[in-house]
Amino acid sequence: MNLYELFTEQELRSQIDLKMVKATTHPKLPLTILNYTQQATFNPENWNHVTDLCRGIIYDNRSMEIVSRPFSKFWNYGDTRHPETLTENLPSTPPTITRKMDGSLGIAYQTPNGWAIATRGSFSSDQAFWASRWISEHSMRVFVEGYTPLFEIIYPENQIVVKYPWSGLILLAMVNIKTGEELDRKQLEHFAAANNYEVVEQFNKPLSALVGEDTPNEEGYVVSWPRIGTSPLRCKVKYSTYCRLHKLLTQTSAVTIWEMLRDGSDIAALTVDVPKEFKVWVEIVQSRLKSSYEEIESKAMLAMAKYDGKVHDLTPDERKQFALYAVKQNPVTPILFAMLDRKEYAPIIWKMIRPDGARENPFKVDDDL
Repeated sequence: MNLYELFTEQELRSQIDLKMVKATTHPKLPLTILNYTQQATFNPENWNHVTDLCRGIIYDNRSMEIVSRPFSKFWNYGDTRHPETLTENLPSTPPTITRKMDGSLGIAYQTPNGWAIATRGSFSSDQAFWASRWISEHSMRVFVEGYTPLFEIIYPENQIVVKYPWSGLILLAMVNIKTGEELDRKQLEHFAAANNYEVVEQFNKPLSALVGEDTPNEEGYVVSWPRIGTSPLRCKVKYSTYCRLHKLLTQTSAVTIWEMLRDGSDIAALTVDVPKEFKVWVEIVQSRLKSSYEEIESKAMLAMAKYDGKVHDLTPDERKQFALYAVKQNPVTPILFAMLDRKEYAPIIWKMIRPDGARENPFKVDDDL
């Protein structure tokens, strides 16, 4: 299937120009992967069907033929921004309910050397390398022509919130490249068994029973309804505890902790009922920032103590003499002037030790949003 049967070249170019979609080429093969960007999540007014579809589509650069087709973007159950997820607009038939796994989406594609795995926007992410090694060691003996196998990539270094006591790829679905339709559960299990793969857990319960559940160390569910000739209608039902921890772990950076210390906020509130490694990380960053603050403050106080002259009720000439001394005490010069004028100097120090926001990643980066 040609890529431009899904959307026009002009439509794709428009989304790329708006920085809603990014095209990334394979380092060795004539392949490109299309993925919506982080900016897209903050600009819903520019989101359209192209953005929906570009969630890891892989195509051949030469022929423009689609090589692998992942899930289209799907949203949380009951999201008022997306009316199709509201209870009153969902199909009346029972949905297929599966476990929502807390890893990374793995998109299988064929190479001259066998199968490999890409993540949502990369052929060469850490997760893609790990999963490609895994699938080379667990070769796909049986394949359904015209379909893309999709997996969840699970291993300790890729932990976001949920801790799994095992590593591997979990088969999620087989997507028809032309239509977006998926193999039904029986066919999916047959494919998994033929290749000795684990398949995502399925549940037999009503949708109404999912809302309000909050199982520890789990993310939630994916509910879907098959549609003839197109992708299933799919949405996510996430546990409240998971959502709280996910937000905390993926949105807390060193800058966050710096802001809380600067503003006198309660850092301990960040570490209530959180994974141990996150608590340790918060404590390390907090200690580092406090040490930096105290080091600069001590240096300024020492410089002030060494000044051989008056520091109160100065005449213009005495102030000039102090200024000549202070400018030589870089980087604490502005702090000395604040001390001289009996002004609060803490904001100056906090500004000096602010982490570089462009370089400081959050504690966890979830590439599967």
